[in-house]
Amino acid sequence: QNGDDANDVASSLFQIAWLLLRLDSSKMAVEAMLEACRIQTKINKEDIQSITAWCHVASIYHRQGFLDSALVCYSKAARIQEAILGTSHEDFGNVLFNIS
Repeated sequence: QNGDDANDVASSLFQIAWLLLRLDSSKMAVEAMLEACRIQTKINKEDIQSITAWCHVASIYHRQGFLDSALVCYSKAARIQEAILGTSHEDFGNVLFNIS
């Protein structure tokens, strides 16, 4: 039950983050995405939303010039994507491209 509740909170945070991005509030969106990813990691429920969130956070960090932080986020996205979808999935190449 607790894991399900936590996963619901993470999903809600992802939705809030996407809305914040639309409102051009990237700082708050990043905070919501990172918290959602932290929750999913803690309860071992990383999914496609986690991959997308890590890539968005990495992209925002990259645009802000925080290249080391962007690399960490892209690497986390690649790790999750490899575990869920495998290395032959077409999007895996995109994440690897962003790392390079």
